[in-house]
Amino acid sequence: MQVLSTLHYIEAFDHTELIYRWAPVWEAIGDLKVCCHLGKLQRKQLEAADATSSIAFLSPDDGESWARYVDRLELDPTKDIVVVGTLGRRPEWFKTLATRQGLRYWIVLHNLNYCLGKPSVARALSSWKAFRSHVRDLANTSAKQVLLDGATGWLVPTKSMKTSADKLSHRDKTRVLPFACMPTAKTNEPESAEHMVGVPGTVTEKVRDYGLVEAFVRKHRVSSGICILFLFGKVVDRKVVASLQSIIAKREDWEMIVCGEVESMNKYGQMLESCNFLLAPVRRTSWYGSFREIVGRTKMTGVYFDAVASGRRLYAPRWLAEDCPYAIPLDELDINDGRSTSSAIPQTPPSQEELADLWRSALGLKETPC
Repeated sequence: MQVLSTLHYIEAFDHTELIYRWAPVWEAIGDLKVCCHLGKLQRKQLEAADATSSIAFLSPDDGESWARYVDRLELDPTKDIVVVGTLGRRPEWFKTLATRQGLRYWIVLHNLNYCLGKPSVARALSSWKAFRSHVRDLANTSAKQVLLDGATGWLVPTKSMKTSADKLSHRDKTRVLPFACMPTAKTNEPESAEHMVGVPGTVTEKVRDYGLVEAFVRKHRVSSGICILFLFGKVVDRKVVASLQSIIAKREDWEMIVCGEVESMNKYGQMLESCNFLLAPVRRTSWYGSFREIVGRTKMTGVYFDAVASGRRLYAPRWLAEDCPYAIPLDELDINDGRSTSSAIPQTPPSQEELADLWRSALGLKETPC
């Protein structure tokens, strides 16, 4: 097989779930070689996963900064394509990419207002910690602007985020690449007398409204068997767990399992598939430093693509379902109507082949020869 291009995917933070879920898609692009650059701990975890066996992995040396590592990468503008998987709040780490003449590089945008919008002065002045964070963001404004302007394009996971990016930047520089595709093998719902309702993600009131989960438990009574509320994610707010336990303790048709943080993506995927469906009790707005992000419009919740990758229906607040084509409004759920619901998913997620075609189109890759 002739390799026409090499994709260098740089993940300096911990969004390795994207590598795990995109790996089979990259492999389906037959003339593409993939090299992922990430921290040594994340590299060790991914090298042990079956899904990433075709990927080459590299990491900075011990004590080496990401800025220095990116600067010394040997890249050929005629063959190499770079994708920065997470910009974080460290654009200075990647700014030398913009100085390489002819280099094609793309940036995955997770927080559009941070990247393209304006900060909230009121938020910056709300506390000394917020002010220091704001000053740091201001110091990095130049590096961020140079990096974004020099990029070949920006990648976002949904059409609604592309619309927001185009409005904020007044440029058509954004391409849509979903963060997951439908599983290649059908994942059947668990066969048992129990309903397993999954709520993935860090258990914190900062970004999630667990009042929605409490209302859900109070509203739904199971006609047969029991319903298990399954929380899997690091527990930050223990009062959330205590409040849910006090409600469920009064019910004979409900139980709760708190799993805590899951280290392995393989294990995480198994937990997702053990559920009949997933809930996304997300708050509409969140803060990224001094930048106010709107979930569904300027950032996306991870559980959205957890549902896509695991083949599970996702129920979310109606406002999120309006912006997310694979989600179903929570108020349409009838827990006793079959294993989950009779509601149809508004739009089918892309298949692996369709997502591979989106990658080819977005990055300007040639079609694989027949």
